[in-house]
Amino acid sequence: MKLFIVRHGAAEASAAGGDTARELTEEGMRVCRKVASALKGKIKVDSIFSSPLIRARQTAEIFSAQLGLALKVGISGELSPGSAVSDTIRELCSLGNENIMIVGHNPHLSDLTAALVSNGSLRFDMKKAAVLCIGFSGSVSPGSGDLRWVAVPKLLL
Repeated sequence: MKLFIVRHGAAEASAAGGDTARELTEEGMRVCRKVASALKGKIKVDSIFSSPLIRARQTAEIFSAQLGLALKVGISGELSPGSAVSDTIRELCSLGNENIMIVGHNPHLSDLTAALVSNGSLRFDMKKAAVLCIGFSGSVSPGSGDLRWVAVPKLLL
């Protein structure tokens, strides 16, 4: 199984509906499109899940479209800001052995990455619109993943 972790693109500083209503900026959408396009044909994704917040959903939809996938984006509350990493890992375990892309927020995604590849000892800061790949030879559990690669927008654009 491969897990592709994506941090949402650059979003508005504020929105009338509060943090949950913040949308991607035009620049955030442009960067997400370019990053996803750079990965087209290079990764295989069987399902995509997003935080319920609009900026993450928009990012997931851009990635699905740019990668040429006919996948509906699933919504997971376990990818919301402030979610417990252990709950996110538990949800990932229930999804089976397919290649999964998740889209969410920091610091949750950085903490999740650290937990999966180092049992929490790694310090990691995921940049906006960055993508990383973690491979698993068995089940998903803390410390069981191998960090395969990290792609940040500056390297891809």
